[in-house]
Amino acid sequence: MSSEARIISETARWLRHKTAGLRQSGELSGGVVGAADLAEIEAAVQRLESAGAKLLQQSATNPLRPGAENVVANLSHELRTPLTPALLLISAMQANPRLAEDIRSDLATVREQIELEVRLVDALLDTTQLGRGELRLRMGMVDMRSLLRSAISAAQSLAEQGPPLSLEFNAAGNIVRGDAARLAQVFSNLLNNAVKFTPPHGLIKVIAADEGESLLVSVIDTGRGFDPVDTTRLFGAFEQEINPMRDGRSGLGVGLSIAQGLVSLHGGELSGHSDGEGRGATFTVKLPATQPAAPVAPAGPSAVHPAAPPVGHRHRRSLRILLVEDHGQSLLATARLIRSMGHAVRTASGVGTASSLLNSETFDLLIADIELPDGTGWELMRMARAAGPIAGMALSGHGGDDDIAKSQDAGFAQHLVKPITFQRLADAIDEAAPSRTVAL
Repeated sequence: MSSEARIISETARWLRHKTAGLRQSGELSGGVVGAADLAEIEAAVQRLESAGAKLLQQSATNPLRPGAENVVANLSHELRTPLTPALLLISAMQANPRLAEDIRSDLATVREQIELEVRLVDALLDTTQLGRGELRLRMGMVDMRSLLRSAISAAQSLAEQGPPLSLEFNAAGNIVRGDAARLAQVFSNLLNNAVKFTPPHGLIKVIAADEGESLLVSVIDTGRGFDPVDTTRLFGAFEQEINPMRDGRSGLGVGLSIAQGLVSLHGGELSGHSDGEGRGATFTVKLPATQPAAPVAPAGPSAVHPAAPPVGHRHRRSLRILLVEDHGQSLLATARLIRSMGHAVRTASGVGTASSLLNSETFDLLIADIELPDGTGWELMRMARAAGPIAGMALSGHGGDDDIAKSQDAGFAQHLVKPITFQRLADAIDEAAPSRTVAL
């Protein structure tokens, strides 16, 4: 686990230097980027750096040694928590029309690095859940033609200077039974891997075809390729290849491992082939095909969290919101941004204070963290529902299947995993209390 811990620590240090550059900018003195906002971001990044250092200290040579899973699961919360106010504030500041282009560019870069940290944590958690057999799928009928188009579009947009990507869908059937979000993750990992090792003048093709009762999807690139003797090793967790086009290593080396584990959970197979260095590579996914017997799930993550219309397209009625969060910076930043949306907010840092407020006041929406000093957000949600009708949104650093299921059982309409952007927060509030939001 030492390599991923080092990446997290180094990225946190980079963020600290970048925010220091923002503080020195003349835009700050002009009031465009608020001093208080920047101070909160700097404090959040400092805590992130400390959490990354702690992870590095607790790491060992074997990333999946007994007990390492719990270290990753517990520290993921510590890594996500300081990112929450930073991402909220930066995404809100990006919407400020008064920002100069160079400041907007700096903020975009910082945001990209914060989101990179989130992807690193997600990859670590997926790896440990797969290793322990704890990752669960949300099965449904998935339109693979639509899913592949979306995956290719996303990969192409991330690789603006990369090789062109194309799709040849030659299969008669396009429906498989699976978890749309997880299958999208599989092909995202495969496409990103192909882009990483294929030069801009190269080519990446995705070909779908029938094979008996199975659907075969091959991701074919004309990039670096690999020695055939290394095929098995490529699917090992934390195995990395030196990328000559990127000056060394990038990522954690878990993308192919996660993809193979997810395909296996779907009853399929993932294999890789290359004729050798410099001769390209082909990764093929074999999935059981089927015919739709139920509504087909939308392709990709939107099947789990439907997208809401942009904030500017909605007319809001002011909601009375109770926000419960024990991390001081997150509580202050989140409350301030929710008030900027026109809502009335009361805050609490624990179950006791929140319970007293619920008994003395009426609220439309409860937004609560799960881990609180004197109880859980699940307990609080049950108390709130017992007191009267109220919508609920969980906002937590833990996003495992069990956590989400418990939130649903407790009565939360949504379970959002930290950190989230200002736009996602606004959309989630609209989704959690739809009867009080009117679309124009």
